Amino acid sequence: MTKQVDYIGHGTQNKKFKGLTDVVICVDDAEQFFYEYQGKRYLKVQVSKRKKSDRFGHTHSVSHFTPGKADGQAEG
Repeated sequence: MTKQVDYIGHGTQNKKFKGLTDVVICVDDAEQFFYEYQGKRYLKVQVSKRKKSDRFGHTHSVSHFTPGKADGQAEG
């Protein structure tokens, strides 16, 4: 099974509280992945730690994962 990862934001480990990650999500990029359940809109994301921080100091990536999307399969 192939997978497509759509990056929709970034995160930085909180300097004061090490167990927290501050995340920024671009709603314009993420809106296509919203789904509705019982009249409310939701967005499922994955937050993954980068091997090393990027040039802006971001330590995490935020993405929407769609199994099989690259194969033309329906979203699951």
